[in-house]
Amino acid sequence: MKLLVATSFYPTTENFALGSFVRTQVEYQLPRPPSERGQPTFFSRLAVIAGRILSNQADAVIVKSQEMASKLKRQDVHIIPHEIDLEVFRPAEKEKARAALGLDPRKKYLLFAANPKIPVKRFPLAKAVADELQKQDSSIELLAIYKEPQDRLALFMSACDALIFTSYQEGSPNVVKQAMACNLPIVSTDVGDVRDVIGATKGCYVCKPDVREFADCLVDVLRRRERTHGRENVRHLSGPAVAQRVIEVYEQVLSKRNGHAVDRAESKPLSAGT
Repeated sequence: MKLLVATSFYPTTENFALGSFVRTQVEYQLPRPPSERGQPTFFSRLAVIAGRILSNQADAVIVKSQEMASKLKRQDVHIIPHEIDLEVFRPAEKEKARAALGLDPRKKYLLFAANPKIPVKRFPLAKAVADELQKQDSSIELLAIYKEPQDRLALFMSACDALIFTSYQEGSPNVVKQAMACNLPIVSTDVGDVRDVIGATKGCYVCKPDVREFADCLVDVLRRRERTHGRENVRHLSGPAVAQRVIEVYEQVLSKRNGHAVDRAESKPLSAGT
């Protein structure tokens, strides 16, 4: 049995590797490095071609988003985003979270949960948006948080007023799903599966990579000062739920190979939110 699992690796100043093919009995990992602005490169184009070839040899294919699925010519691709730990990423009282982190209870914090030095994360846009907002409200502050333990990141998500997500390109960014699990308002570019994950969640916005548009959305979020109900929309991405969906893919493959009757799960590929 061969299962193609397509993931992506980004080159950074700390890790110059462009990714590597790792083959086990049931798994392939597919590198897909973009340019600094998220545009296709020679290597990313080569990776897409390789992925298409490998996908034709596999019994089943799992990708993280519809965008990744669209790169393959198979129609039976299974879309299963990465899971999130709902025990770690859960809502907490803002006041207590700020006290634990030593943050000012009077400020309005925007969370940038990535390394600002990684070009594809587009920190300059987040900084420009924060600078624009600070012209009207000096209490607004941008926090760039990365390399934190998961429990501490969850604390920041409860302490902050909004997640600002400005990437050029993503697959299925965990930080957006984690913010949803913490009921943190989100303003994001339209990348990866962010639009699907956010859905119609009130207090979350997908917008163009424009300073004014980002600022307008954040003004609305900060004016309301309300948490979202995003957690209810990502419960299907808990560890056990995602694991069960992966198991069902394996069961489908085994049923086909053994010539057994196919159960209900085989009627269509698994997708996010189902």
